Amino acid sequence: MRDVNDLACQIWAVSQGYPSDTDLSCCWDEHEETIDHIVKLLEEDRRELETEVERLKQWVKDLHSGMYINCVYCGHRYGPNPGTPVAMADVLRAHIEQCPEHPLSKARAENAALVTKLQLVGCIATGEERGDDLRDTLRRISLVVRAALAAAGKEEG
Repeated sequence: MRDVNDLACQIWAVSQGYPSDTDLSCCWDEHEETIDHIVKLLEEDRRELETEVERLKQWVKDLHSGMYINCVYCGHRYGPNPGTPVAMADVLRAHIEQCPEHPLSKARAENAALVTKLQLVGCIATGEERGDDLRDTLRRISLVVRAALAAAGKEEG
């Protein structure tokens, strides 16, 4: 309990404008009852908030069951069909993974392009370190570009 009390004391000190590295050990005994009370209140608040989070998660699940869900980026619509799972949030999550209009797709493409660039830089750097001639370096670069194009083709298809 001492660690929790120390943390509560530190939070209080910072909220009062004291520097975060203030040594509060001198006031521990003096304020122990107050600190214990603050800790109990914080623990009650945490439990109430955790209960509220669970209630809201269930509420979202209830809302998604038996409803149509639309992708706001491409407009694809999933509905309450016999073949559609009950957890529509899971269906939407799966759609987001492959939706070409979703910002996540753009981020993945940018990431793949950056990885390719890093690999190209690596080809050049390792070729120079090994003393390869230009032909060997270009051959390695060609392999990286082909692999990137093949990966891009798989993502699109």
